Amino acid sequence: MPSTLESGQLAAQYPRGDAPKDYKIPLIGERMQVLIRGGLALVTREQRFRNGEEISIEATITFPVPVHATLCQLSAQIGGRLLMARAQPRKGARETYERAVDEGKTAILHEELVRGVHMLSITHIPPDEEIKVSHTWIVPLAPQCEGKALLRIPVTLGDIYGCSPFSDADNLVTSPRVVHEAEIEVDAGGANAKVRDLAEGETKRLLNAPIDIEVSGDIWGANQGLAADGRTVTVTVAPAAAGEVEIAAAVLVDRSGSMASRVSLRGRRGEFTKHQAVKAGLTKAAQTLKARDQVELWQFDNSCECISGPEIQLAQAVEKLEEPKGGTEIGGALATVIDRSAAREIILVTDGLSHALDVQALANSGRRFTVVLVGDDALEANVGRLAALTGGEIFLVTGEGDPAEAVRLAIASARRPALDFAITSWPLDKASTFIGGALMKVEWSHEQVSSEPSALGPAIGALAAAIALPRLREEQAVTVATDHGIVCHLTSLVLVDEASAVQEGLPAQRKVPLMRATAPDEGISCCLQAPAREVRPMMMRSMPAAMAPPVPGAPSFLRRNAAKMEASSLAALASRIDWGRDPEALRRGELGQLPAEIADRVMEAAVLPEVLALSRLGRNGAAIVLALMAKSLGMWKRSAARLARSVLKGLDPGGVKRAAKALGL
Repeated sequence: MPSTLESGQLAAQYPRGDAPKDYKIPLIGERMQVLIRGGLALVTREQRFRNGEEISIEATITFPVPVHATLCQLSAQIGGRLLMARAQPRKGARETYERAVDEGKTAILHEELVRGVHMLSITHIPPDEEIKVSHTWIVPLAPQCEGKALLRIPVTLGDIYGCSPFSDADNLVTSPRVVHEAEIEVDAGGANAKVRDLAEGETKRLLNAPIDIEVSGDIWGANQGLAADGRTVTVTVAPAAAGEVEIAAAVLVDRSGSMASRVSLRGRRGEFTKHQAVKAGLTKAAQTLKARDQVELWQFDNSCECISGPEIQLAQAVEKLEEPKGGTEIGGALATVIDRSAAREIILVTDGLSHALDVQALANSGRRFTVVLVGDDALEANVGRLAALTGGEIFLVTGEGDPAEAVRLAIASARRPALDFAITSWPLDKASTFIGGALMKVEWSHEQVSSEPSALGPAIGALAAAIALPRLREEQAVTVATDHGIVCHLTSLVLVDEASAVQEGLPAQRKVPLMRATAPDEGISCCLQAPAREVRPMMMRSMPAAMAPPVPGAPSFLRRNAAKMEASSLAALASRIDWGRDPEALRRGELGQLPAEIADRVMEAAVLPEVLALSRLGRNGAAIVLALMAKSLGMWKRSAARLARSVLKGLDPGGVKRAAKALGL
């Protein structure tokens, strides 16, 4: 039988600051099925959601998935019916879901927010109803020492990306009052498997840390499946051979102003800046280079420049790196290096405080990208996605981890052999890549599947398609990802229950927290290849309390703008409203849930002539004011945007504009 992980009872309350305490958490149980064959693992996670309230709700949960996993299927049991989700381009999937919200229909959306961080949304769960949602992902095992491999299933949050830029509904939430307990059984076929940290005879453990399943014996092999176009797909998985090739790399160092902040180095906290630590790592790496290795050194802030070519020794070039200053234009810097350098490996060293880059275009360059993220506040989701797409690695330096050692390891990783890579068109005949320390070879053919096809089934075709995506232009990559039902940076999975009873009004937003993680180890983590040392999953950390905006999840631009507003302005007050708690009451203009000072200001604004002009059309004046306040927040507050759409629908755009101006919005 496949592995089964049954969750324990969830606590019935959010912790302080997470959400109001007058409703129960809608996630009531979980189950996972794990199947391991031929170096691949198929994991199906089943989650049961129940609405214990008297109003329609939207349940959202943001959770980790392995960074190199391909999520390829979602189904739901609603009212005794089994429904299958379909992939759509990201924007289209969100629009489909939001239309269902507006129309009162039950719908489900699964998105990849950033590499390794996914979000599941279930809207319009009727009162007293239960919905069972299952999603499936496939991933190669990570080779360890001789004859062993590791499957890591992240189940809670780690200390990885830093401060969250997500909107309210998307944001990651943990709670010390939420408890998951797992009953774990493993089916590894002809291989042997053991769950780490479980003693002999034990089968249960808390889901407050990643589940590590150690696999030994008959691990590697080939699996067959079907592509969306009907062809047979064979995926062969084996440990990547130790790299001994000559290095041909361009090292791109972030010298922006944020790199001047202090970090630990060899346990001495605060004695070195990030930039100084990176220089130390480059000097250390220079001592390991061989005569025929070629390493270029680049630096960037708002602009990018080459410090030295491969003809200059790296140890000498390091001394030419300039002190930190300026901003962080990662996208432009990477594009410059690609344009001016022939190096097959690009190693980016940054604290990640930027995320503007075209992932698909950079992946199409045929280069392999490895990333070193330095600092607890590192946030560079897109370069993480870029490294994963191109077979590179991500080294994360948090706590008292040594940035110098991370830089040395990153340059050493460039000794892996280069794989054939060329931008082409679908359908492909073959492709190969490194994922999680394994070498994966894919072949497509028109031959029939063997008499004993892989138990991993259609997921094999989706995994093969995911490997092909970096080799395709974006328009075709979107089509291939859609056809194979993949959730990625291009596509999402969505389903709408057209047969469900229509729910009146707007759904209340209920964020499901994950279990609080145990204290993470501090050090260097390699996220894409998993050597024998400890590896942490790639996830997003909640925003520090000292940086908390008026409403949890507000992005930095809103915090800055709010600081410039008068405390009593409607725009500033809008950021203090919990729009998701009971949006239907706000849509009706009921102010009882608002603080008295906000309710008073709304009532004062409701009698302005410009608002009264709209009220004469049968709309509640207070509701119109609230809708205009909600509209001013934009899309970062999704529940507010829905309220604005509902209340302002059909009103004269000119009248709405005049009212907003009169209200200072």
